[in-house]
Amino acid sequence: MTTAGVVVDFRLLGPLEVVSAGRVVRLSGTRLPAVLAALLLNANHTVTVEYLAGIVWSEPPRAVESNVRTYIAQLRAALGRTGESECRVVTESSGYRLEILPGELDLATFDGLVLDGDAALALGRVDLALRQLRGALDLWRGEPLAGVTGAAQLGVEVARLEERRLQVAERWARVALSAGRPDEASAELTRLVRVHPLREQLWAALMLALYQGGRQAAALTAYRDAYRLLDEELGVPPGKALQQLHWQILNADAALDASPLLVASTLTAVAIRPMPFAAPPSGAAPPGTPSPPGTPSRSYPPDAPNFLDAADPPDRPAPPPRPRQLPADLVTFVGRAEQLHTLDSLLDHRREGRPAALVIAAITGTAGVGKTALAVHWAHRIADRFPDGQLYVDLGGFHPAGTVVSPAEAVRGFLDAFAVPPDRIPASLTAQIALYRSLLADRRVLVVLDNARGAEQVRPLLPGAPGCLVVVTSRTQLSSLVAAEAAHPVTLDLLSAREASDLLTRRLGARRVGAEPEAVRDIIAHCARLPLALSIVAARAITHPSFPLATIAADLHRGGGGLDGFGYPDTATDVRPAFSWSYLALGAPAAGLFRQLALHPGPDITAPAAAGLSGMPLPRAQALLAELSHAHLVTEHVPGRFAMHDALRAYAAELSRERDREPHRRAALRRALDYYLHTAHAAAEVLEPRMVPLPLAPPAPDAAPERFGGAAAAMSWFVAEHAVLLATVDLAAGTGFDAHAWRLSWILRPFLERHRSNALDIR
Repeated sequence: MTTAGVVVDFRLLGPLEVVSAGRVVRLSGTRLPAVLAALLLNANHTVTVEYLAGIVWSEPPRAVESNVRTYIAQLRAALGRTGESECRVVTESSGYRLEILPGELDLATFDGLVLDGDAALALGRVDLALRQLRGALDLWRGEPLAGVTGAAQLGVEVARLEERRLQVAERWARVALSAGRPDEASAELTRLVRVHPLREQLWAALMLALYQGGRQAAALTAYRDAYRLLDEELGVPPGKALQQLHWQILNADAALDASPLLVASTLTAVAIRPMPFAAPPSGAAPPGTPSPPGTPSRSYPPDAPNFLDAADPPDRPAPPPRPRQLPADLVTFVGRAEQLHTLDSLLDHRREGRPAALVIAAITGTAGVGKTALAVHWAHRIADRFPDGQLYVDLGGFHPAGTVVSPAEAVRGFLDAFAVPPDRIPASLTAQIALYRSLLADRRVLVVLDNARGAEQVRPLLPGAPGCLVVVTSRTQLSSLVAAEAAHPVTLDLLSAREASDLLTRRLGARRVGAEPEAVRDIIAHCARLPLALSIVAARAITHPSFPLATIAADLHRGGGGLDGFGYPDTATDVRPAFSWSYLALGAPAAGLFRQLALHPGPDITAPAAAGLSGMPLPRAQALLAELSHAHLVTEHVPGRFAMHDALRAYAAELSRERDREPHRRAALRRALDYYLHTAHAAAEVLEPRMVPLPLAPPAPDAAPERFGGAAAAMSWFVAEHAVLLATVDLAAGTGFDAHAWRLSWILRPFLERHRSNALDIR
């Protein structure tokens, strides 16, 4: 990425700066810094032109794409002045990506230190946790992105950064209190409440820190200050959690004198649920008796409650509601009987009692294959078995703008679904997850986690209660979730021809489909039995009821086998964006192999053939095919043989034409043809040792043709590859490699003559 010795720092936790070799890189104008800010906020993820425009312009210009390209060019020029040899700003089909290395972005360093602090705290290493969190906070140089001007969306992003900083500061104070350092905690919290005076959680933390430091009067004064501010600014009294803590301090509740670690958990509880209170002391003064020193005076607002006169703490909140978050079921859902049976079987053991462990169903498959439709359909079928609620979240694992929903955001949404008041939600993610799992304990709740990027995004959202059930959908195989959490895999493939026909019938009506069976078969074939593609074509037919289906099928054929027939204004129902979200999640080598696979004639490919096509060592090709298979961009339909459906092949071909230079494409095609020609020749020499030698030019470098140790292996290769070899002859003849075409035909003739019963022929 960078020239050796070049160190670049990107700083947005304060005024936006790019620093190289100790010097700040100048960013001219007002728009360019906003463009850089948008890319840094999504470092190493592709952001769309629409997102960039929403950050930069309140009212985007008419030629927004042209304007964005201009600023991207200016940004590349500015970053080029750092002395780097390669460009960091990468153009993708759906937008732009700024590549950042570890340690270069202060926001990423901040997040890493916070995660390290949380990990240290989980291991009980409180001092280390304090140092890590303090180090994270020390990275801040002021208001984030100070001096950068942009649209309202930029203000939203700045507010999110400020909230993250505040949460970590709260967390540091809590950890300091747990470490028995109430004075340090109270000093930090005093500063925070001055900046955020309406945040009740800070007041609660400050009151407890002051009380633990032996300053009961100051803690009560803090409550009085909080009461007055809330009353004056918002016209409301403090929430019940803060009132309850005040009551505890008034009564010198023994629970607040517990060990430091217990006190920290008590502080978290103040923000998330009512505290168990002791009754007032038996010698409590009757109403009207003057208050002892340090207790609040009647300078409260007239209607402020006086807990000194109360015998009981405030009422506990009502039980949480029962959320019903499932999206609407599709009335056009068809098929998937085998997968539904598999899913239903997960519930069978519940009939004899509650299961001993959480049940997780992991529905995986390629883009557009109908994972969400199946998950939502099945969830509605079984919803009545989970009377305590159904939760749903789209995790955005493959969103085009890279806006993946974090576990923290998802958990917060679930807590909101259970109507947990904001002032009772703890600051740390660990505590929020604990609260979420506590709410689901002893309840039967169905949780649907849709469009997950991977197992690491899912794990924090798994309930701990065995009475719950989780349905996860993902384009990745979720292998680690299957291995570690015993998730039950349910893999979705393309629809059968009958199911595809049923889908069109459900959408278009039996009369219209039955009237043109040939056109229906053409549409199904062109859509490769992919549910998303079929739905797009059906939508076009519905909006043009007078169009014959034969006309729509002809339009698809005019696209030349590409994806032009599946374009749609809404990216949620367009094939290209759906595929692109999986493609953009790949590493660069795997993405390159995916594009090269479009050059292969098909119908499937082995790892050695992929190594020859790409010119890479066999172990590397095997690893990249595994990555593509994990992303469901290829399917290992039999051991060692990988295929992709026609719509994905068309998408890969488009990418190859757009992004790969023609000489590189031609070289890859030559390697593939050399691989098959020389491997077939080696197999033929083993099977027909007396055959007339056929002069062959040396194979291209890195084509890596195979060799065979015996006749059985050679014959097995011919049998396994015969469909590919025939397609390769056609490919060579059609792309100007005539010498490969006739030589491969000559080599294949003896094998084909032996297998005439298979009705093979050379076309």
